[in-house]
Amino acid sequence: MSAPVARAEHSTRNPAVVARPEVLVSLDEAAALRQLIGAIAARQVEAMDIPRLAAESAPLPMIEEIVLEPIELRPLDGLESE
Repeated sequence: MSAPVARAEHSTRNPAVVARPEVLVSLDEAAALRQLIGAIAARQVEAMDIPRLAAESAPLPMIEEIVLEPIELRPLDGLESE
């Protein structure tokens, strides 16, 4: 019986490539973020001014009531069981 041999395991995954979680952002928010990043890059806005700008933005209205309409599901024509 031979002694166990230590061997290095090689992964086929590239350690530099890490899957990022999917983040869903509305098209309006994505456009606003691109505009903000562009303004920072063009030195039209200083990054340290962002908290002050947020404080100056209009407050969002309170949500008083959320109304969800009922959804009616019916079989599609021709797919009903006979």
